Amino acid sequence: MLPATYERVSLRSLAISRAASACCAGLTFAAAVISILGWILDRPGLYAWDGSGINIKFNAALSLCLASLALLVLCLLPRLTPVVRFLAAAAAVITITTLAEHITGVDLHIDVLFMHEPPGARATSAPGRMGMPASAAISLIAIAILLRSWKVDARLVSLLGTLALLISLLSLTGYAFGADQLYAIPKYTGIALQTAWMVASDRKSTRLNSSHTDISRMPSSA
Repeated sequence: MLPATYERVSLRSLAISRAASACCAGLTFAAAVISILGWILDRPGLYAWDGSGINIKFNAALSLCLASLALLVLCLLPRLTPVVRFLAAAAAVITITTLAEHITGVDLHIDVLFMHEPPGARATSAPGRMGMPASAAISLIAIAILLRSWKVDARLVSLLGTLALLISLLSLTGYAFGADQLYAIPKYTGIALQTAWMVASDRKSTRLNSSHTDISRMPSSA
């Protein structure tokens, strides 16, 4: 039982949180689509935004696109749980497979499966391969979305999202202060500016989505 005033506040908070979550996911989705189009249309300016020579890999853009779309569906159409899980799982498969390549040193031939990249790209350990920070952070986001769809404890979802955020913030700090050791070492820290930004945005959407889900579970007044 909740007082009517408290219930109105909760509903207002729910609406604000849902809108903010959708906004963050929508921005990331749009940025990921622009990056994907840059690869398809061979427009480097669309997938390397800051002029550092470090570009977002096609697979990173694709997995962020899938994760962001999953968050949008989870936020706006929460009953479409199978769609959310399919999108998040697809993103997780791409990034976890890439992470496995980094850890094992085995080429699983996923990096240039969709789009070819010539050798020699800056901060890249293999053509088309996203770095360890991106593959780890996006994997955490995708797993967090899957756990959210299964109604797992929001604290665990928040923990995974926070770990992803810390990875992106480390890279963003490097870009902000010109410390290229934090974003330009192939395999270990290599990550594009827009990739780090999109991970942070998706993490915020995941956190807000957890918040409005928790609010929506609160009992209403009779």
